[in-house]
Amino acid sequence: MLTKLKEQAGLSSARVVQGLDTPRSSFRGWKDGKTSPTPERVVDFWAIVRMLQQTVGQPLHTDAEWEAALRAAQEEGAAGRGRRTSQPHAEGADRRYIRVHEPALDVATDNVEGRTNERSVMNAFLRETSSGAPTYLCWQSDAPVGKTALLADYLQRHPPTDVDILSFFVSSVHGTDTQAAFSKEIAEQMGKFLGEKPDRAPVGPRKWRRLFADAAKKSKENGRRLVLVVDGLDDDVAWSGLASEGGSLACGAQRRNVGQSGNPEAESGNKARSRQKPVRGSIAALLPSPPHSGMRVIVSLRRSVRFPDDVPNGHPLRQAEHLRTLLRVPGVPPLRQPLPDTGALGESVAELLAVSGGGLRIADLAELTELSEDRLNRVAQGPAGRAIVLDDPVAVTYALAEPQPADTVRESLDKAAVERHTRELLAWSQRWHAAGWPAATPPYPLAYQLRLLTDGPERAAYVLDVRRLRRLTSTSGATVALAQLDAFEEEISDGDGTQGLVTLVSLCAVRALLREDLREVPDGAPALLVRLGYVERARGLARSAPTPSARAVHLADVAVEMAYAARADLDSVIREAVEWLARSRVGVDGRSPVSADPDVYTRLLGAIRTLVTLERPDAARPLLRAVVHDRAAGTEALVAAAGLLNTVHDVDVVALLYNRAEDLTAGGMRDRTAAVDLWGGTGAGRSFPQSPCRRSHRSHLRGSRSLGRSGGGQRTGRRRLGPAPSAWQSATPQSDHTNTDGGRRAERGHPGVERLRCAVRVSPDSPWA
Repeated sequence: MLTKLKEQAGLSSARVVQGLDTPRSSFRGWKDGKTSPTPERVVDFWAIVRMLQQTVGQPLHTDAEWEAALRAAQEEGAAGRGRRTSQPHAEGADRRYIRVHEPALDVATDNVEGRTNERSVMNAFLRETSSGAPTYLCWQSDAPVGKTALLADYLQRHPPTDVDILSFFVSSVHGTDTQAAFSKEIAEQMGKFLGEKPDRAPVGPRKWRRLFADAAKKSKENGRRLVLVVDGLDDDVAWSGLASEGGSLACGAQRRNVGQSGNPEAESGNKARSRQKPVRGSIAALLPSPPHSGMRVIVSLRRSVRFPDDVPNGHPLRQAEHLRTLLRVPGVPPLRQPLPDTGALGESVAELLAVSGGGLRIADLAELTELSEDRLNRVAQGPAGRAIVLDDPVAVTYALAEPQPADTVRESLDKAAVERHTRELLAWSQRWHAAGWPAATPPYPLAYQLRLLTDGPERAAYVLDVRRLRRLTSTSGATVALAQLDAFEEEISDGDGTQGLVTLVSLCAVRALLREDLREVPDGAPALLVRLGYVERARGLARSAPTPSARAVHLADVAVEMAYAARADLDSVIREAVEWLARSRVGVDGRSPVSADPDVYTRLLGAIRTLVTLERPDAARPLLRAVVHDRAAGTEALVAAAGLLNTVHDVDVVALLYNRAEDLTAGGMRDRTAAVDLWGGTGAGRSFPQSPCRRSHRSHLRGSRSLGRSGGGQRTGRRRLGPAPSAWQSATPQSDHTNTDGGRRAERGHPGVERLRCAVRVSPDSPWA
């Protein structure tokens, strides 16, 4: 029916879904009969039908016929999803079990691109068998970057071999955001996997750990590993610890966004939930701690500063070594699905964020609204926090998620409300100005107040305030302060007359004064302040360095000195150093990497080695990942980073280095030489399985036979590939088949891998030769 109507209208799929939240892939699924509209998509379905009927000029079917077809498709889709979610990927007595939770099937995965590194990280994590290997992998991010799409795509299109998979996707739309829903679904999956349906779901972490252990033992007996995947862990209604009061600041009031989707079932569902008894117990509390040796856990969540109160202090979720930051893929818009509900934040908080444009910390919001900071923090970390994003991870300031939630709140405000909140923000900022811009000045008065000023003289007085600019330089760096002056200069037009000329002269004088103040931060100066006991002053001095990369280096030095003194809050300094390094590699377009100073990586790697020596590998790992992930890092830095794998065991670094080396093998002779150096610099360990070089690769690698030759002696013949680190072995793509001699895994003959191994074999001085 839908196909015929579309053909009669003569419209493309892109034109049909234009202006709707429904992806083209979902519409194609409805049209082709592969999927059916979910409850939250029913409104879009009817909008499409109406639009196509209007284009055709007449209805081809009655509403009753459409209703019957829709109902039949949904019933058939539900039955089909039940079959798909429990269907193993292989047949036979040794078939593996992969259960994809129903909400994952509604996630559009057609356009998941640029996630090769992340899949490599997960594959390496699941294959790592050494003692002490991590048992949890926690993807986290500050904004919507596609965590759900990544995991849904991984399970449906790229499931790893030799694993049995249980999965659960937390979703308020599907009603799977409670511990009870998790218990019911996973108990059902466990029953099918173990072949024995439990009388009731286990109660309490101890009984769940026992059940997970039984399942892991079965997987191990079959030569596989059990994997539990949980997406959106922080969307659990109990995550904030405020479930007894609705988990929000709305205090039982009707939420602003209820019913906006046009779905009466969703509205009635929300009302029904508000009458339910308080939800107690988080999903996170049921995850095994520690899991059985034959089990691994992959979860995703927003970057959080707190966990539910019922998650023990020693739980793997709380350990920084298991956390991995998921970055946004360039070109993919940051959009949360389903749309977050700003009403759960509370009216005053949502309106302040809308009027301010962001840049407010939790402490700032608490001061402005006179609400409890602890309560605000809990709300921000729970499901209600989906409506906000960290707009500055270093300063930890928040803004409303763009674009839908922010637009919704702004449209709901009248002029009087905007003026009232503007006065509140300006009065609050003025107090910090009157105090002389002390070190404790929040980021908003210091950097963002200009958004609220409309009068020309007021804007000039704010921008040209030298004391403010010097404080801004000490907290955010000189580039931020100078950029603010440059932007204000663009506002001054030739038509402003004498006043504009006076302002321009003042601006030039202030800029010259600011540049005169600028100087390189002496090496070791921030670290010296730490020795003297002034940690915050040390961090401020490190931030005052003229470039983001210099700030990262100085902060790494601060972290080392803090490790020497066993000071607390070391992790936050490491996170800040990593963030500045990431910023240093971004061009003006927000995506393009810029040139890098090799000395930056030398000093960062030196800090990493010192942290390892001081028995703080947990602090060294994020820095090492940041260096390897940096596309501007040169070959020498990557080889040096690979050499640290013997002391900083990290499968993420292995996977990233593997991909970098593979990229290099596709280039010219210089790049292939760099790949040899990168591979050879990793040290010794297990041996890779032998595989012959392809003839097509031999010809362009003949010149490589003398790449590593240092001396006059000649060597002939192919070199045998010697030992390689176990971490590289675990990260190597494996095939689905085993060799007859001992069951060792054979490889697929990936062209890039073959090229790399050929190059290594013919390098006489390679440590693997």
